[in-house]
Amino acid sequence: MVITSRLTRLGGARHPIFMPIRESLAEAIVESFLGGSWTITGLSSRAGSLFAIERPRQWLDSLVTAVLVAFPASSPRPTARTLKSFIINNTQVRRVERREGEGRLKRRRPEWQPSMQPADGEPSRWKIPEIVSPGQLADWLGLTSGELDWFADPAGWGSDSPGEPLRHYRYHWIQKPSGGIRLLESPKPQLKEIQRKVLDEIVGCIPVHDAAHAFRTGRSIVSHVTPHACQHVILHIDLREFFPSVRASQVNATFRTMGYPEKVASLLTGLCTVSTPSYVLNAGVQRVRDEGTWLRHRAPHLPQGAPTSPALANLCARRLDARLAGLARVAEVTYTRYADDLVFSGGRELAKSLPRFRILVNAIILDEGFEIRHRKTHVMIQGTRQQISGIRVNHHPNIPRETYDGLKAILHNCQRFGWHSQNREGHLHFREHLQGRLAYWSSICPERISKLQQLFDQIDWSR
Repeated sequence: MVITSRLTRLGGARHPIFMPIRESLAEAIVESFLGGSWTITGLSSRAGSLFAIERPRQWLDSLVTAVLVAFPASSPRPTARTLKSFIINNTQVRRVERREGEGRLKRRRPEWQPSMQPADGEPSRWKIPEIVSPGQLADWLGLTSGELDWFADPAGWGSDSPGEPLRHYRYHWIQKPSGGIRLLESPKPQLKEIQRKVLDEIVGCIPVHDAAHAFRTGRSIVSHVTPHACQHVILHIDLREFFPSVRASQVNATFRTMGYPEKVASLLTGLCTVSTPSYVLNAGVQRVRDEGTWLRHRAPHLPQGAPTSPALANLCARRLDARLAGLARVAEVTYTRYADDLVFSGGRELAKSLPRFRILVNAIILDEGFEIRHRKTHVMIQGTRQQISGIRVNHHPNIPRETYDGLKAILHNCQRFGWHSQNREGHLHFREHLQGRLAYWSSICPERISKLQQLFDQIDWSR
Protein backbone atom coordinates (compact mmCIF):
# COMPACT_ATOMS: atom_id res chain seq x y z
CA MET A 1 0.00 0.00 0.00
CA VAL A 2 2.90 2.36 0.77
CA ILE A 3 4.54 1.62 -2.58
CA THR A 4 1.25 2.14 -4.36
CA SER A 5 0.58 5.49 -2.73
CA ARG A 6 4.11 6.70 -3.51
CA LEU A 7 3.75 5.70 -7.16
CA THR A 8 0.43 7.46 -7.34
CA ARG A 9 1.84 10.68 -5.87
CA LEU A 10 4.77 10.57 -8.27
CA GLY A 11 2.47 10.12 -11.24
CA GLY A 12 3.72 6.60 -11.91
CA ALA A 13 1.70 4.04 -13.88
CA ARG A 14 -0.52 1.78 -11.81
CA HIS A 15 0.68 -1.71 -12.59
CA PRO A 16 -1.74 -4.55 -11.70
CA ILE A 17 0.59 -5.81 -8.94
CA PHE A 18 0.30 -2.40 -7.24
CA MET A 19 -3.50 -2.23 -7.50
CA PRO A 20 -4.99 -1.15 -4.14
CA ILE A 21 -6.39 -4.06 -2.16
CA ARG A 22 -9.81 -2.48 -1.79
CA GLU A 23 -10.13 -1.96 -5.57
CA SER A 24 -9.15 -5.55 -6.32
CA LEU A 25 -11.58 -6.78 -3.68
CA ALA A 26 -14.34 -4.59 -5.14
CA GLU A 27 -13.72 -5.88 -8.68
CA ALA A 28 -14.02 -9.49 -7.49
CA ILE A 29 -17.28 -8.74 -5.69
CA VAL A 30 -18.68 -6.84 -8.72
CA GLU A 31 -17.92 -9.78 -10.97
CA SER A 32 -19.71 -12.16 -8.61
CA PHE A 33 -22.71 -9.85 -8.09
CA LEU A 34 -23.30 -9.42 -11.84
CA GLY A 35 -22.83 -13.13 -12.51
CA GLY A 36 -26.29 -14.35 -11.55
CA SER A 37 -29.64 -13.67 -9.93
CA TRP A 38 -30.19 -10.32 -8.22
CA THR A 39 -31.45 -11.64 -4.86
CA ILE A 40 -30.10 -11.67 -1.31
CA THR A 41 -29.41 -15.40 -1.49
CA GLY A 42 -27.80 -15.25 -4.94
CA LEU A 43 -25.59 -12.24 -4.21
CA SER A 44 -24.48 -13.56 -0.80
CA SER A 45 -23.76 -17.05 -2.10
CA ARG A 46 -21.68 -15.94 -5.08
CA ALA A 47 -19.74 -13.31 -3.15
CA GLY A 48 -19.16 -15.73 -0.28
CA SER A 49 -17.58 -18.26 -2.63
CA LEU A 50 -14.79 -15.78 -3.32
CA PHE A 51 -13.20 -16.28 0.07
CA ALA A 52 -10.89 -19.09 1.12
CA ILE A 53 -12.14 -19.37 4.70
CA GLU A 54 -15.78 -20.30 5.26
CA ARG A 55 -17.14 -18.40 8.22
CA PRO A 56 -19.95 -15.93 8.90
CA ARG A 57 -19.28 -12.56 7.29
CA GLN A 58 -21.68 -9.96 8.62
CA TRP A 59 -19.99 -7.23 6.61
CA LEU A 60 -20.84 -9.08 3.39
CA ASP A 61 -24.50 -9.42 4.38
CA SER A 62 -24.58 -5.70 5.13
CA LEU A 63 -23.03 -4.95 1.74
CA VAL A 64 -25.57 -7.11 -0.08
CA THR A 65 -28.42 -5.34 1.72
CA ALA A 66 -26.96 -1.92 0.86
CA VAL A 67 -26.58 -2.90 -2.81
CA LEU A 68 -30.18 -4.13 -3.06
CA VAL A 69 -31.45 -0.94 -1.45
CA ALA A 70 -29.42 1.26 -3.82
CA PHE A 71 -30.15 -0.89 -6.91
CA PRO A 72 -33.47 -2.71 -6.36
CA ALA A 73 -34.37 -5.77 -8.38
CA SER A 74 -37.23 -3.86 -10.01
CA SER A 75 -34.75 -1.50 -11.70
CA PRO A 76 -32.12 -2.12 -14.40
CA ARG A 77 -28.94 -3.76 -13.14
CA PRO A 78 -26.17 -1.24 -12.39
CA THR A 79 -23.19 -1.12 -14.70
CA ALA A 80 -19.94 -2.66 -13.49
CA ARG A 81 -18.39 0.79 -13.15
CA THR A 82 -21.28 2.16 -11.07
CA LEU A 83 -21.38 -0.90 -8.83
CA LYS A 84 -17.61 -0.87 -8.32
CA SER A 85 -17.70 2.78 -7.24
CA PHE A 86 -20.52 2.03 -4.82
CA ILE A 87 -18.67 -0.93 -3.28
CA ILE A 88 -15.35 0.89 -2.97
CA ASN A 89 -17.05 3.71 -1.06
CA ASN A 90 -19.00 1.34 1.20
CA THR A 91 -17.86 1.60 4.82
CA GLN A 92 -18.15 -2.16 5.38
CA VAL A 93 -15.71 -2.88 2.56
CA ARG A 94 -13.32 -0.27 3.90
CA ARG A 95 -13.31 -1.92 7.30
CA VAL A 96 -12.74 -5.43 6.01
CA GLU A 97 -10.00 -4.16 3.72
CA ARG A 98 -8.18 -2.66 6.68
CA ARG A 99 -8.77 -5.71 8.87
CA GLU A 100 -8.34 -8.66 6.50
CA GLY A 101 -7.04 -7.26 3.22
CA GLU A 102 -7.11 -9.34 0.08
CA GLY A 103 -5.37 -12.30 1.62
CA ARG A 104 -8.56 -14.25 2.24
CA LEU A 105 -9.65 -14.13 -1.43
CA LYS A 106 -9.19 -17.41 -3.28
CA ARG A 107 -6.34 -17.42 -5.75
CA ARG A 108 -8.62 -19.13 -8.28
CA ARG A 109 -12.01 -17.57 -8.15
CA PRO A 110 -15.14 -18.91 -9.88
CA GLU A 111 -15.72 -17.70 -13.44
CA TRP A 112 -19.19 -16.23 -13.72
CA GLN A 113 -20.90 -16.62 -17.07
CA PRO A 114 -23.12 -13.71 -18.16
CA SER A 115 -26.84 -14.38 -18.19
CA MET A 116 -30.12 -12.62 -18.91
CA GLN A 117 -31.16 -10.69 -15.80
CA PRO A 118 -34.47 -8.88 -16.43
CA ALA A 119 -35.84 -6.59 -13.76
CA ASP A 120 -38.36 -8.14 -11.40
CA GLY A 121 -42.03 -8.22 -12.30
CA GLU A 122 -43.33 -7.71 -15.82
CA PRO A 123 -39.90 -7.67 -17.58
CA SER A 124 -39.24 -11.24 -16.48
CA ARG A 125 -42.22 -12.36 -18.61
CA TRP A 126 -41.20 -10.62 -21.84
CA LYS A 127 -40.48 -13.04 -24.69
CA ILE A 128 -37.29 -11.78 -26.30
CA PRO A 129 -34.14 -13.51 -27.63
CA GLU A 130 -31.59 -14.51 -24.99
CA ILE A 131 -28.33 -12.85 -26.00
CA VAL A 132 -25.67 -12.74 -23.28
CA SER A 133 -22.45 -11.84 -25.10
CA PRO A 134 -21.27 -9.61 -27.96
CA GLY A 135 -20.39 -12.73 -29.95
CA GLN A 136 -23.95 -14.06 -29.64
CA LEU A 137 -25.33 -10.67 -30.66
CA ALA A 138 -23.12 -10.63 -33.77
CA ASP A 139 -24.27 -14.15 -34.70
CA TRP A 140 -27.92 -13.23 -34.13
CA LEU A 141 -27.56 -10.23 -36.46
CA GLY A 142 -25.59 -12.22 -39.04
CA LEU A 143 -22.49 -10.05 -38.59
CA THR A 144 -18.88 -10.58 -37.66
CA SER A 145 -17.62 -9.08 -34.40
CA GLY A 146 -15.79 -6.41 -36.37
CA GLU A 147 -18.91 -5.49 -38.34
CA LEU A 148 -20.94 -5.26 -35.13
CA ASP A 149 -18.41 -2.85 -33.62
CA TRP A 150 -18.42 -0.88 -36.87
CA PHE A 151 -22.19 -0.37 -36.87
CA ALA A 152 -22.59 0.10 -33.10
CA ASP A 153 -19.56 2.44 -32.96
CA PRO A 154 -19.03 2.09 -29.17
CA ALA A 155 -16.14 4.58 -29.21
CA GLY A 156 -18.15 7.21 -31.12
CA TRP A 157 -15.57 7.62 -33.86
CA GLY A 158 -18.05 7.63 -36.74
CA SER A 159 -20.10 10.67 -35.74
CA ASP A 160 -17.55 13.19 -36.99
CA SER A 161 -15.91 11.03 -39.62
CA PRO A 162 -14.78 13.22 -42.54
CA GLY A 163 -15.87 10.82 -45.27
CA GLU A 164 -19.47 10.13 -46.28
CA PRO A 165 -18.84 6.37 -46.84
CA LEU A 166 -17.68 6.08 -43.21
CA ARG A 167 -20.94 7.41 -41.79
CA HIS A 168 -24.03 5.29 -41.18
CA TYR A 169 -26.64 8.08 -41.50
CA ARG A 170 -27.80 10.60 -44.06
CA TYR A 171 -29.00 13.97 -42.80
CA HIS A 172 -31.78 16.12 -44.24
CA TRP A 173 -33.26 19.37 -42.96
CA ILE A 174 -37.01 19.56 -43.59
CA GLN A 175 -39.41 22.47 -43.17
CA LYS A 176 -42.12 22.04 -40.54
CA PRO A 177 -45.68 23.32 -41.17
CA SER A 178 -45.25 25.64 -38.20
CA GLY A 179 -42.33 27.35 -39.95
CA GLY A 180 -39.43 25.79 -38.06
CA ILE A 181 -36.99 23.16 -39.27
CA ARG A 182 -36.46 19.54 -38.27
CA LEU A 183 -33.45 17.31 -38.79
CA LEU A 184 -34.21 13.94 -40.35
CA GLU A 185 -31.50 11.38 -39.59
CA SER A 186 -31.97 8.37 -41.88
CA PRO A 187 -29.86 5.22 -41.44
CA LYS A 188 -28.28 3.77 -44.54
CA PRO A 189 -29.69 0.46 -45.88
CA GLN A 190 -27.40 -1.94 -43.97
CA LEU A 191 -27.93 -0.30 -40.60
CA LYS A 192 -31.66 0.11 -41.28
CA GLU A 193 -31.93 -3.65 -41.93
CA ILE A 194 -30.19 -4.33 -38.59
CA GLN A 195 -32.49 -1.90 -36.79
CA ARG A 196 -35.57 -3.54 -38.30
CA LYS A 197 -34.49 -6.89 -36.89
CA VAL A 198 -33.95 -5.33 -33.46
CA LEU A 199 -37.40 -3.70 -33.74
CA ASP A 200 -39.26 -6.80 -34.94
CA GLU A 201 -37.76 -9.30 -32.51
CA ILE A 202 -36.84 -7.26 -29.42
CA VAL A 203 -38.13 -3.71 -29.08
CA GLY A 204 -41.48 -4.31 -30.75
CA CYS A 205 -42.22 -7.21 -28.38
CA ILE A 206 -42.20 -5.02 -25.26
CA PRO A 207 -45.54 -3.53 -24.13
CA VAL A 208 -45.73 0.24 -23.64
CA HIS A 209 -47.77 2.28 -21.18
CA ASP A 210 -51.50 2.35 -21.80
CA ALA A 211 -51.48 6.15 -22.09
CA ALA A 212 -49.28 6.01 -25.23
CA HIS A 213 -51.25 5.98 -28.49
CA ALA A 214 -48.63 6.64 -31.18
CA PHE A 215 -46.53 4.02 -32.98
CA ARG A 216 -48.43 1.00 -31.68
CA THR A 217 -50.86 -1.52 -33.11
CA GLY A 218 -54.51 -0.93 -32.30
CA ARG A 219 -54.05 2.72 -31.36
CA SER A 220 -54.25 5.85 -33.48
CA ILE A 221 -54.79 9.57 -33.39
CA VAL A 222 -58.51 8.81 -33.03
CA SER A 223 -58.03 6.74 -29.88
CA HIS A 224 -55.79 9.56 -28.58
CA VAL A 225 -58.35 12.37 -28.93
CA THR A 226 -61.64 10.49 -28.31
CA PRO A 227 -61.32 10.33 -24.48
CA HIS A 228 -61.09 14.15 -24.39
CA ALA A 229 -64.28 14.84 -26.36
CA CYS A 230 -67.02 16.80 -24.62
CA GLN A 231 -64.85 17.75 -21.61
CA HIS A 232 -65.13 21.01 -19.69
CA VAL A 233 -61.42 21.88 -19.92
CA ILE A 234 -58.52 20.50 -21.99
CA LEU A 235 -54.82 21.11 -21.37
CA HIS A 236 -52.57 20.42 -24.37
CA ILE A 237 -48.77 20.33 -23.90
CA ASP A 238 -46.22 19.85 -26.67
CA LEU A 239 -42.74 18.45 -25.97
CA ARG A 240 -39.79 20.04 -27.71
CA GLU A 241 -37.61 17.80 -29.95
CA PHE A 242 -39.04 14.54 -28.65
CA PHE A 243 -36.67 12.04 -30.30
CA PRO A 244 -33.41 13.97 -29.71
CA SER A 245 -34.46 14.39 -26.07
CA VAL A 246 -34.33 10.62 -25.52
CA ARG A 247 -30.72 10.04 -24.47
CA ALA A 248 -28.60 6.97 -25.09
CA SER A 249 -28.45 6.38 -21.33
CA GLN A 250 -32.25 5.95 -21.28
CA VAL A 251 -32.10 3.53 -24.21
CA ASN A 252 -29.34 1.57 -22.47
CA ALA A 253 -31.40 1.40 -19.27
CA THR A 254 -34.32 0.05 -21.30
CA PHE A 255 -32.22 -2.78 -22.73
CA ARG A 256 -30.81 -3.48 -19.25
CA THR A 257 -34.37 -3.67 -17.89
CA MET A 258 -35.12 -6.31 -20.53
CA GLY A 259 -32.29 -8.32 -18.99
CA TYR A 260 -29.43 -7.89 -21.45
CA PRO A 261 -25.93 -7.84 -19.88
CA GLU A 262 -24.02 -4.56 -19.87
CA LYS A 263 -21.88 -5.20 -22.97
CA VAL A 264 -24.83 -6.44 -25.05
CA ALA A 265 -27.05 -3.55 -23.93
CA SER A 266 -24.31 -1.06 -24.85
CA LEU A 267 -23.97 -2.51 -28.35
CA LEU A 268 -27.75 -2.54 -28.90
CA THR A 269 -27.84 1.08 -27.73
CA GLY A 270 -25.10 2.00 -30.20
CA LEU A 271 -27.07 0.40 -33.03
CA CYS A 272 -30.16 2.49 -32.22
CA THR A 273 -28.69 5.91 -31.33
CA VAL A 274 -26.58 8.52 -33.09
CA SER A 275 -24.55 11.64 -32.33
CA THR A 276 -25.20 14.30 -34.97
CA PRO A 277 -21.96 15.53 -36.61
CA SER A 278 -21.08 19.14 -35.88
CA TYR A 279 -20.81 19.94 -39.59
CA VAL A 280 -24.52 19.06 -39.99
CA LEU A 281 -25.51 21.40 -37.18
CA ASN A 282 -23.37 24.14 -38.71
CA ALA A 283 -24.76 23.73 -42.24
CA GLY A 284 -25.57 26.99 -44.06
CA VAL A 285 -28.80 28.79 -43.31
CA GLN A 286 -29.93 25.86 -41.16
CA ARG A 287 -27.19 26.43 -38.63
CA VAL A 288 -28.34 25.48 -35.14
CA ARG A 289 -27.92 28.46 -32.87
CA ASP A 290 -29.97 27.24 -29.91
CA GLU A 291 -27.65 25.75 -27.29
CA GLY A 292 -30.23 23.25 -26.04
CA THR A 293 -30.88 21.94 -29.55
CA TRP A 294 -27.14 21.71 -30.22
CA LEU A 295 -26.45 19.73 -27.04
CA ARG A 296 -29.37 17.37 -27.59
CA HIS A 297 -28.20 16.48 -31.10
CA ARG A 298 -24.50 16.25 -30.27
CA ALA A 299 -25.13 13.81 -27.42
CA PRO A 300 -26.07 10.26 -28.50
CA HIS A 301 -29.86 10.22 -28.97
CA LEU A 302 -32.68 8.53 -30.85
CA PRO A 303 -32.50 9.58 -34.52
CA GLN A 304 -35.73 10.76 -36.12
CA GLY A 305 -35.78 8.52 -39.17
CA ALA A 306 -34.63 5.18 -37.71
CA PRO A 307 -37.25 2.39 -37.61
CA THR A 308 -36.43 1.62 -33.96
CA SER A 309 -36.83 5.19 -32.68
CA PRO A 310 -40.65 5.42 -32.31
CA ALA A 311 -40.95 2.19 -30.32
CA LEU A 312 -37.89 2.96 -28.19
CA ALA A 313 -39.20 6.48 -27.52
CA ASN A 314 -42.44 4.99 -26.18
CA LEU A 315 -40.50 2.58 -23.95
CA CYS A 316 -38.16 5.30 -22.68
CA ALA A 317 -41.17 7.54 -21.95
CA ARG A 318 -42.86 4.80 -19.93
CA ARG A 319 -41.77 6.33 -16.62
CA LEU A 320 -43.01 9.75 -17.80
CA ASP A 321 -46.37 8.22 -18.74
CA ALA A 322 -46.61 6.32 -15.45
CA ARG A 323 -45.97 9.43 -13.35
CA LEU A 324 -48.34 11.64 -15.35
CA ALA A 325 -51.04 8.94 -15.39
CA GLY A 326 -50.68 8.59 -11.62
CA LEU A 327 -51.06 12.34 -11.15
CA ALA A 328 -54.07 12.35 -13.49
CA ARG A 329 -55.66 9.47 -11.59
CA VAL A 330 -55.34 11.28 -8.26
CA ALA A 331 -56.76 14.48 -9.79
CA GLU A 332 -59.55 12.52 -11.58
CA VAL A 333 -58.25 13.69 -14.95
CA THR A 334 -57.93 11.88 -18.30
CA TYR A 335 -54.42 11.66 -19.77
CA THR A 336 -53.17 10.41 -23.16
CA ARG A 337 -49.97 10.93 -25.13
CA TYR A 338 -49.41 10.81 -28.89
CA ALA A 339 -45.63 11.03 -29.43
CA ASP A 340 -44.80 14.56 -28.23
CA ASP A 341 -48.45 15.67 -27.72
CA LEU A 342 -49.63 15.36 -24.10
CA VAL A 343 -53.32 15.97 -23.41
CA PHE A 344 -55.18 16.22 -20.09
CA SER A 345 -58.91 16.82 -19.73
CA GLY A 346 -61.46 16.98 -16.98
CA GLY A 347 -64.42 18.76 -15.45
CA ARG A 348 -64.90 21.91 -13.46
CA GLU A 349 -62.69 20.69 -10.62
CA LEU A 350 -59.74 20.57 -13.00
CA ALA A 351 -60.54 24.10 -14.18
CA LYS A 352 -60.39 25.34 -10.58
CA SER A 353 -57.08 23.64 -9.78
CA LEU A 354 -55.51 24.08 -13.24
CA PRO A 355 -52.64 26.45 -12.23
CA ARG A 356 -51.38 24.07 -9.55
CA PHE A 357 -51.99 21.02 -11.74
CA ARG A 358 -49.91 22.57 -14.55
CA ILE A 359 -47.03 23.21 -12.16
CA LEU A 360 -47.00 19.55 -11.11
CA VAL A 361 -47.18 18.35 -14.72
CA ASN A 362 -44.36 20.66 -15.79
CA ALA A 363 -42.20 19.51 -12.88
CA ILE A 364 -42.60 15.84 -13.84
CA ILE A 365 -41.85 16.53 -17.52
CA LEU A 366 -38.68 18.47 -16.70
CA ASP A 367 -37.59 15.87 -14.14
CA GLU A 368 -37.85 13.18 -16.82
CA GLY A 369 -35.46 15.10 -19.09
CA PHE A 370 -37.95 16.60 -21.56
CA GLU A 371 -38.55 20.24 -22.42
CA ILE A 372 -41.90 21.94 -22.98
CA ARG A 373 -42.67 24.02 -26.07
CA HIS A 374 -44.59 26.71 -24.19
CA ARG A 375 -45.89 28.57 -27.23
CA LYS A 376 -47.75 25.41 -28.27
CA THR A 377 -49.27 24.81 -24.82
CA HIS A 378 -52.99 25.57 -24.80
CA VAL A 379 -55.85 25.57 -22.32
CA MET A 380 -59.23 25.10 -24.04
CA ILE A 381 -62.49 25.66 -22.16
CA GLN A 382 -65.85 24.27 -23.25
CA GLY A 383 -67.69 26.85 -25.35
CA THR A 384 -64.53 27.81 -27.21
CA ARG A 385 -62.77 25.88 -29.94
CA GLN A 386 -61.30 22.67 -28.48
CA GLN A 387 -58.89 21.23 -31.01
CA ILE A 388 -56.25 18.50 -30.53
CA SER A 389 -53.79 17.61 -33.29
CA GLY A 390 -56.02 19.43 -35.79
CA ILE A 391 -59.17 17.52 -34.72
CA ARG A 392 -62.21 19.27 -33.17
CA VAL A 393 -63.35 17.55 -29.95
CA ASN A 394 -65.99 19.92 -28.52
CA HIS A 395 -68.71 17.26 -28.80
CA HIS A 396 -67.05 14.39 -30.67
CA PRO A 397 -63.98 13.97 -32.91
CA ASN A 398 -64.71 15.98 -36.02
CA ILE A 399 -63.04 17.77 -38.92
CA PRO A 400 -62.69 21.56 -38.34
CA ARG A 401 -65.07 23.65 -40.42
CA GLU A 402 -62.31 25.56 -42.23
CA THR A 403 -60.53 22.31 -43.12
CA TYR A 404 -63.75 20.81 -44.46
CA ASP A 405 -64.58 23.91 -46.50
CA GLY A 406 -61.05 24.12 -47.92
CA LEU A 407 -61.03 20.48 -48.97
CA LYS A 408 -64.49 20.82 -50.48
CA ALA A 409 -63.39 23.88 -52.50
CA ILE A 410 -60.37 22.02 -53.90
CA LEU A 411 -62.49 19.07 -55.01
CA HIS A 412 -65.14 21.37 -56.53
CA ASN A 413 -62.51 23.34 -58.47
CA CYS A 414 -60.89 20.13 -59.67
CA GLN A 415 -64.23 19.31 -61.30
CA ARG A 416 -64.68 22.75 -62.87
CA PHE A 417 -61.14 23.73 -63.89
CA GLY A 418 -59.22 20.45 -63.88
CA TRP A 419 -57.07 18.96 -61.14
CA HIS A 420 -53.85 20.60 -62.42
CA SER A 421 -55.19 24.01 -61.39
CA GLN A 422 -55.43 22.93 -57.74
CA ASN A 423 -52.04 21.26 -57.40
CA ARG A 424 -50.41 24.46 -56.15
CA GLU A 425 -47.82 22.68 -54.00
CA GLY A 426 -46.60 20.55 -56.90
CA HIS A 427 -47.40 17.07 -55.53
CA LEU A 428 -46.07 14.38 -57.87
CA HIS A 429 -49.11 12.20 -57.11
CA PHE A 430 -51.85 14.72 -56.46
CA ARG A 431 -54.68 12.22 -56.79
CA GLU A 432 -53.17 9.93 -54.17
CA HIS A 433 -52.48 12.97 -51.97
CA LEU A 434 -56.16 13.96 -51.98
CA GLN A 435 -57.28 10.36 -51.51
CA GLY A 436 -55.01 10.09 -48.49
CA ARG A 437 -56.47 13.21 -46.91
CA LEU A 438 -59.98 11.90 -47.43
CA ALA A 439 -59.06 8.51 -45.96
CA TYR A 440 -57.57 10.16 -42.88
CA TRP A 441 -60.64 12.26 -42.17
CA SER A 442 -62.95 9.37 -43.02
CA SER A 443 -61.42 7.42 -40.11
CA ILE A 444 -62.45 10.29 -37.82
CA CYS A 445 -65.86 11.40 -39.14
CA PRO A 446 -66.94 9.06 -41.97
CA GLU A 447 -70.43 10.52 -42.41
CA ARG A 448 -69.23 14.04 -43.21
CA ILE A 449 -66.43 12.85 -45.48
CA SER A 450 -68.77 10.63 -47.53
CA LYS A 451 -70.05 13.78 -49.29
CA LEU A 452 -66.50 14.83 -50.15
CA GLN A 453 -65.74 11.34 -51.42
CA GLN A 454 -68.62 11.69 -53.88
CA LEU A 455 -67.07 14.89 -55.21
CA PHE A 456 -63.69 13.15 -55.52
CA ASP A 457 -65.24 10.28 -57.51
CA GLN A 458 -66.68 12.76 -60.04
CA ILE A 459 -63.30 14.34 -60.92
CA ASP A 460 -62.01 13.68 -64.42
CA TRP A 461 -58.34 12.80 -63.81
CA SER A 462 -57.58 12.41 -67.51
CA ARG A 463 -57.56 16.17 -68.25
